[in-house]
Amino acid sequence: MKAVVSTQSTGKKAGKAKAPFKRAEYFVNENYRSSMNIKRIGRLKHQVVKIPESVNIFFVMRIATVRGPMPQDVRKILQSLRLNELNNAVIVQRSDKMVKNLSMVEPYITW
Repeated sequence: MKAVVSTQSTGKKAGKAKAPFKRAEYFVNENYRSSMNIKRIGRLKHQVVKIPESVNIFFVMRIATVRGPMPQDVRKILQSLRLNELNNAVIVQRSDKMVKNLSMVEPYITW
């Protein structure tokens, strides 16, 4: 007869998993990336677009694509402007609502 070996470990470290070792470069790069993201988001939030009153129409062109899921409000604005593909362009009339929508999709378009 063969002896049955128990797979359960007896000891203090039985339930603890060893954390993976992370090098110092990882923390430096992670800190740099997070600080750059915070700066970028701050610039986008506080960016004020000054448009002269003489401008009545805008030429809007899609310049960037999105990898992965896109926020639903951004996707809806781009669909309403018919900017579904890269390098599509439209001419739109100026309004306060249009300026607000264009500022929301600013990373994906130029105008």
